[in-house]
Amino acid sequence: MCSEGLKPDDVIFIAVLSACTHGGLLDEGKRVFDQMVHNFDIRPRIEHYGCMVDLLGRTGKLEEAIRFVESMHLQPNAVIWATLLSACKIHGNGELLESLTKKILDQEPTNPGYLTLITNLSSSVGRWNMHWRSA
Repeated sequence: MCSEGLKPDDVIFIAVLSACTHGGLLDEGKRVFDQMVHNFDIRPRIEHYGCMVDLLGRTGKLEEAIRFVESMHLQPNAVIWATLLSACKIHGNGELLESLTKKILDQEPTNPGYLTLITNLSSSVGRWNMHWRSA
């Protein structure tokens, strides 16, 4: 697109970042996000952030993903937190389970997809008796 003189819009960047995520292209995804912000002056939407969190999480960069979320100019939503939790499940990391569960349940306490994800990760790390539901 750029070589043809066309300026990509925010939707194109979502597609490219998603492709990087599913291709495991960490460095390329970071470069594309940086170009989007600095070269094309596009302010990231929650979907752009979600792609980056997913990319970092899938590649095992959980701590970097958390720092990335903390640096966002938008408030993270339950999708962002669940994306991180999914990465924890993929990589067998139960350390973040309680904090991420709280963040998810604070925003969407009755979402069956999130409840299933929380239950599955809890069981996979041997935390069957975790008290994550509020009365």
